[in-house]
Amino acid sequence: MPYWRHEKGMEAETGEAFDTAVAAREGINPKTHLVTFIATGDENAQWHARESDRFDRGEYIHVPWHHYVIYGSSFYSHFSHLSISHPGLITYTKSDEHGVQDRQTRIKPGRYLAEYYSEHFTSVEIEDYIAKCKADNLKLKIARTADEITAVYKGNGPRSCMSPGPRMRTHPCAVYGDSDLAVAYLGDLDDTITARSVIWPEKKTYVRPYGDVAFLRQVLRSEGYTQGSSEGARVRLIERNDAIIMPYVDGISHGSIDGKWIVLDNEGDVSCEETTGYARAPDCDENDDEDSYVCDHCERDYNRRDEGDDTHCGQCLDNMQVCDSCHDRGWNDLSSVGDEYWCESCIDHATISCAYEYIRTRTEGDNAGAGSLAQCEETWIEQGEFTDDEHEQRERLHVTHLCREHACGRQICRHCDVLFDDDGMACPSCGLSVRCTNTYNLFVHFERPYIEIVPVLHDCTPLEESPF
Repeated sequence: MPYWRHEKGMEAETGEAFDTAVAAREGINPKTHLVTFIATGDENAQWHARESDRFDRGEYIHVPWHHYVIYGSSFYSHFSHLSISHPGLITYTKSDEHGVQDRQTRIKPGRYLAEYYSEHFTSVEIEDYIAKCKADNLKLKIARTADEITAVYKGNGPRSCMSPGPRMRTHPCAVYGDSDLAVAYLGDLDDTITARSVIWPEKKTYVRPYGDVAFLRQVLRSEGYTQGSSEGARVRLIERNDAIIMPYVDGISHGSIDGKWIVLDNEGDVSCEETTGYARAPDCDENDDEDSYVCDHCERDYNRRDEGDDTHCGQCLDNMQVCDSCHDRGWNDLSSVGDEYWCESCIDHATISCAYEYIRTRTEGDNAGAGSLAQCEETWIEQGEFTDDEHEQRERLHVTHLCREHACGRQICRHCDVLFDDDGMACPSCGLSVRCTNTYNLFVHFERPYIEIVPVLHDCTPLEESPF
């Protein structure tokens, strides 16, 4: 019975409980009484879990600022997301009452940000987020013809390792045109493509996306697509000068010729792993001297009729690798970061050094017992070290500057936002009490101001020598 009819100025629970708002408001004197909704702990847990599951299943698409939702804020439980049915708007859950009733409110992103984030974002940041919520950015578009697909790859968008050879008038990716496959993209062909992926519309599958990967994945999932393989799909057979045009195909090594088609079956003699734009080198009668090139990378002489492009030989092109982070191609070794492979530059840029400082005590010598300030030497890459859920939790609790060991056991006071170790009995800033470990997971309704302490990570022991 979550509806309480009570006197103004009195606690809601001091009044009378009703099953429905209609029953609670019947015969009420609005000058002296109020009706207040208070969800039970189970009700809150259930609707929070329901909304979280909708993100996991791809039914909801995160707003561009979702990583900056402030833990413990009045809008922490809004579960705001981009509206699929009304592109350009966002949808959020206004209150616990709406959450229990599974009611969502649509609103313009500018109005929402002005109401809830005006003190957290600058006007420039808000304008940028509004632009990212534009309907055109959310709407999934599909290029099906050769001309449309070529425009996606040649336009202002994610960089591609696939480009036409020096004498090619046909873009290699034109083989996808009017075939089993197509190219899904976000953005505008006349302006900027923000993301793209080869898809199999009939099977509702997509392969590796490029550009704004997380955003495109959510849009694809909301349209019923799942990540899969293009094995078995037919693409067009395009021959030029006795050569077969074929792009680099993610996840497919070879294809087989079947009439006017090439079947991507990983078994035939048509290579799908070349980045020259050809499955095999073109055969032409031009003078060999005119096709003699020097590779910019290995400085080896090579014949352009047989391999490579205008700047690199075929062997060097074959040995190039693509960084999953910046998508640049090169010959540097890539290192594993989570499920991806990154170049050295991206690893250096993303590596974080732990900011934890502690007192190191000398145990020997004349200065035994004296202490000096030391800093943790642990380094890591957030994406490789922590899961997405752990990373979001670390951001909410402002501990992304700390390694796993030193972030363990830290807590944040929801009243004054001070971060401190979990072995204290009260917040060192405001002095409010900390709930004991036996009641961490219990739901308690507080009248503001209140404090709720939540462990950052479980099953961890804080260092003995802590300056906090």
